[in-house]
Amino acid sequence: MNTVAEIANAFDGFNSDELLSLNRILVATLKTKRAQEAAALTVSLKVGDRVELHNIRPARFVGQKGTIVSFGRSRVGVQLDGEAFPVDVLPTCLRKIDGPAPAAETPAKRLESAIIRDIADTYSSLSPENVSCDGELPKSQVAARTKQLKAKLGVLFGELGRYVDECDAYDLAKKTAA
Repeated sequence: MNTVAEIANAFDGFNSDELLSLNRILVATLKTKRAQEAAALTVSLKVGDRVELHNIRPARFVGQKGTIVSFGRSRVGVQLDGEAFPVDVLPTCLRKIDGPAPAAETPAKRLESAIIRDIADTYSSLSPENVSCDGELPKSQVAARTKQLKAKLGVLFGELGRYVDECDAYDLAKKTAA
């Protein structure tokens, strides 16, 4: 197998257009490879797994540990130890670790009915009229509130151990309130 330096020397005879074409191919190949690695890693992870962050920016997150609380389309929600809200992280920036969350961070188990009620309340807070204070808030504040409420939902789903859609949350909250 050739070294990277030997391969790079082979490009000396290429013109600019050929190098740009090669760059596009390399970038596409890298994206495909990263997507495959992320998919393989995501399959092995589940809500509640302990992870450590690596190869991530900002650098202050490198080495921090947390617990997986949710899964998105391309990112994983991780509740970092000692932080109030979860962060969304690419799966390739996670390394699964052994061990429970620190004792001080492990909350007492709540009743499922209380969690469902909180989920229903959060869904209610996400309605357009509530999240925007009946249109009074600027778009930037609406976006920030929406992001915060969605993060809260992720934490609640993690606490419950499953996803609950909006209609089911309202139905279950009504049943448990009666």
